[in-house]
Amino acid sequence: MEDKLNNAQQGAGLLEKFVAMVDKYGIKKIIKGLGVFVFASYIIFFALNPRYLFEKYNDYITKRHNEQLTERMAVVESLNNEIDRIKNKLDADRVFIIEFHNSVKSIEGFPFAFGSMNFETCADGIMYVSDEYNGFNLSKYKLIPYIYKNNIFMGNVENIKDIDNRLYLKFLSNDVHEIYLIKIEGMSMPTGILGVTYCEEKNIDEQHIMSVLRQEVIRTGYIMSQKKD
Repeated sequence: MEDKLNNAQQGAGLLEKFVAMVDKYGIKKIIKGLGVFVFASYIIFFALNPRYLFEKYNDYITKRHNEQLTERMAVVESLNNEIDRIKNKLDADRVFIIEFHNSVKSIEGFPFAFGSMNFETCADGIMYVSDEYNGFNLSKYKLIPYIYKNNIFMGNVENIKDIDNRLYLKFLSNDVHEIYLIKIEGMSMPTGILGVTYCEEKNIDEQHIMSVLRQEVIRTGYIMSQKKD
């Protein structure tokens, strides 16, 4: 009973001191002071416990990496399904997507532009060539800025010779006969090229192919832009 009385007296004393502080400094200054105290306590805690801060940061990085990997895998699945659908729709020998990316900047500050054929599907009997187009320098091929500027290229591979002899020879080595290329627009910038090729002469309706590609490239660009903030 005596202990309870002492505790009550102590509580009353603290309350009186708090009321006195409110009268003297005002409730706003007291709340602000408590906020500063709590913030300073956090700073001191992290300064004395750098390992805790590192572990929290590492947990965040790991979580974000897993989220990004999950997002990427969903995009990969969707794009593979997309090019399979285009191949079947156009009876194409090969359908592919070249993704743009950059690396180290030049002395002037311009990023070096690269491309990779990260998605490819082929008809039976057609060789896959995507490994030959992995991380290639876009600056070496004149057809790339041509498509970047004009949005499309279509027709016989021989038509490439005067534009880009290097890529013309490369396509010949891949047994390309007819080729259709269209720039992929993302939500804010071009993200790559959607391509369709035929390796032997077929009864091809160019206008039909380009009509289909103009529709499908919108869907492709949308899928490639599906990235959470």
